[in-house]
Amino acid sequence: MNRLLRGTGARSSSATSVLGACGVVCLLIAWSVTTTASEPATNASSGSHWAFQAVSQPQLPVVRTEAARGWIRNEIDAFIAARLEREGLSPSPEADRRTLLRRLSFDLTGLPPSHEEVLAFEADVAPGAYERRVEALLASPRHGERWARVWLDAIAFGETHGFEVNTPRENAWPFRDYVIHALNTDKPYPEFLRDQFAGDVTGEDAATGFLVAAAALLPGQVGKDEESIRLARQDELHAMIVGAGSTVLGLTVGCARCHDHKFDPISQDDYYAFQAALAGVRYGERTLRPGTPGGFGATNVFAGRFDAHPEPTYRLQRGDPMQRRDQVTAAVLSRVAPPREIPPDTPEPQRRLALVDWMTDPRNPLTPRVLVNRLWLAHFGEGIVSTPSDFGVNGARAEHPELLDWLATRLRDDGWSLKSLHRRIVTSATYRQSNRPRQEAVAKDAGTRWLWRFPPRRLDAEMIRDAILATSGLLDLRMGGRGFSVFKPNDNYVRVYDPKETFSPDDWRRMIYATKVRMAQDGTFGAFDCPDAGQIQPKRPRSTTAIQALNLFNSPFVHEQARAFADRVRTGSGTTPDAQVKRAFELALGRPPHPEEWRVSHSLVLEHGLPTLCRVLFNSNEFLHLP
Repeated sequence: MNRLLRGTGARSSSATSVLGACGVVCLLIAWSVTTTASEPATNASSGSHWAFQAVSQPQLPVVRTEAARGWIRNEIDAFIAARLEREGLSPSPEADRRTLLRRLSFDLTGLPPSHEEVLAFEADVAPGAYERRVEALLASPRHGERWARVWLDAIAFGETHGFEVNTPRENAWPFRDYVIHALNTDKPYPEFLRDQFAGDVTGEDAATGFLVAAAALLPGQVGKDEESIRLARQDELHAMIVGAGSTVLGLTVGCARCHDHKFDPISQDDYYAFQAALAGVRYGERTLRPGTPGGFGATNVFAGRFDAHPEPTYRLQRGDPMQRRDQVTAAVLSRVAPPREIPPDTPEPQRRLALVDWMTDPRNPLTPRVLVNRLWLAHFGEGIVSTPSDFGVNGARAEHPELLDWLATRLRDDGWSLKSLHRRIVTSATYRQSNRPRQEAVAKDAGTRWLWRFPPRRLDAEMIRDAILATSGLLDLRMGGRGFSVFKPNDNYVRVYDPKETFSPDDWRRMIYATKVRMAQDGTFGAFDCPDAGQIQPKRPRSTTAIQALNLFNSPFVHEQARAFADRVRTGSGTTPDAQVKRAFELALGRPPHPEEWRVSHSLVLEHGLPTLCRVLFNSNEFLHLP
């Protein structure tokens, strides 16, 4: 094993970063597989894997039973109904209107509806009421704030440099604001990606924060010897390749840093040609040009610097920057359609543009499938492909492959509009189902992969925090700009991030605006599987731990918000315990209490005070789960 570790080019402190290119699994495979760097693995060379095949719009399936045909609202439902028929299952009835509105509001904006909105929606029996509410939520500025988090997780966006010192990137935040703005204005996905690969050309300077989103060593952390300098630079470029490859293409391109990919049709030459297209990008700040759209009031932005004449790119023997072999020019992945030439004399920014234009070419089968799957995952809690950033041979197969391709073709035909895709999903009967379990269905599909009901799940950490603030009445909806910190201030050379214990109104903005510190978590909500930006997080785990309950019941933040919530209840209902209980349930859950809830809550208020009831409601399953 030591010989293998040396063979990867890993040395001293850089060993971890090189191993990260393909992980321990690739090392173990390399132990037994004799394929060399110049001989692609047999299964990778065929290109027969489903994800590399052209996307074509499948025919809608035949749905046989009259009941299933009557359930269908749009084409998504035809695919789901046909699958349920094959499995001997039927869909669930539609959820009640309060449940639907809470689900929609959290899902499209990350915030709960007010009790008044619930009452109005329940009373609106006119045709198209649901669709009108969908349009209002898609048009809300809160929409981009909710969905930006999905993109930022996938690329490991952070506002500190990471590694040992983990010092702040003071001007990384304009990229976050760019993403929010682009999603709110429904920028077509190809334009969204062009900005992020070449915003210095398209006029969106902040957008290229995408390329330098990951952690990187500061100059003072890199040794002065040539080997250390080369290796640090190689690690920077590798992070760009991993981010672009996994987020846009759903491929583990980084596995080809040291050798041809052991499973997917990506050669080591492909890896370094991909790197050559990005070789002009360096981590660092640059000045935002005056009048740049999306300047957000900043002067500088951490969005990379660009070398007009980047250094040549070489294929490295076993990934070792001190073992340069043949020089490589910029190119796209050679075995992923469509072919595209990048002439050797192509200027630096045009290399990046050529790369992203290949990614968004209508003939590229990966980009639309990966995007559709990423949005589907965020709506239903699981992707059609359960490995959202790995569509390769080692990734999961699509659970509903025809539906995936139908949605991918519709995405392209709809002008790559993300809002059109959201609209199509949330107006389906599949999405509008009740989440109630049924014994016979659970026995066949406990994981709800066939979508015989809407899969219930806990809210994300950000939604929980934002919902608490919205319910207490203290949520500050100011958008954009420099974020707030959930950590105590310090200026140590090696930063220490201790969670705050007291908070001010400046800390009551939405959690998307909290400065994203790598490898440090909010003292209360970090326990709810919130990514720490240490690495890409295309899909969040969903754990249930004692520390979550303890944090949510005992933290200073929750105590503070419970007191504010109680004050809001008193203002709206007076001093009568019965009226207070009713109003507290309406504000927290959008409904009055049931008789038994009323009795228990009334006693709780009399014995322990209204803030205690408010804290209990914050901790209730109904408050914490997407209905």
